[in-house]
Amino acid sequence: MDSIDNTSLRPEFTSELSHQLLAGASLNMISPHGQGRRRTLQDLQHQLPASLQIIHMNIRSYVSDYTGFFNHACAQSNIATAPPENLAELLDHIESGSKQQLFILHNFDELRPPDHIDADIDTQYDAHFFHAINSIKQRTHIALLCVSECEYHHYRLQADGSECLYASINAEAIILPALNSQQVLAELSRRDISQHKQTLQTLSTRLSKQAAPYAALEQLFPIQID
Repeated sequence: MDSIDNTSLRPEFTSELSHQLLAGASLNMISPHGQGRRRTLQDLQHQLPASLQIIHMNIRSYVSDYTGFFNHACAQSNIATAPPENLAELLDHIESGSKQQLFILHNFDELRPPDHIDADIDTQYDAHFFHAINSIKQRTHIALLCVSECEYHHYRLQADGSECLYASINAEAIILPALNSQQVLAELSRRDISQHKQTLQTLSTRLSKQAAPYAALEQLFPIQID
């Protein structure tokens, strides 16, 4: 195994996540708000080799715009030939090439409508969409990472609130580990906060006990992570 990047928020977890995705896994990373999901994705992309083509989509930006989602995914895949007509064709094109690619679908559970109301969710997130996403697990040269706050057996709902049987994800659920005080202390140290070491240790213990520790840390000591 390669050496662990200790600049990561969760070094061991991120290293293992990187190795699983490079091996072609389909994963659904689950974590409540405020645990550092976006930071984990940033750390992950720093660890992955530059040769890996990453298609990174934030579902929240495209919940009501499937066409925008599809067009942006095609643009990130750098297709030189005629553009595909649907997501399955895009995946066929990727699989036919020799370059390994990773699909990251952040905020995937935005496709689960709040309060059983799905009027704002584009109807093109349908059985064909879920079938194409689930096909990644059987494809070569492609890995999948969905990122969600919660895990659902079915992500789409009927108008009456019942679950659509087709709308499940064929990906292994993994839980983003809780931040411990040593990881928080390491992050505070990376941010070069001019406080006494003992004060930082006390602060890291207090932050690690918060319901949303990374969000609390960011609020106290905001920083732009490259």
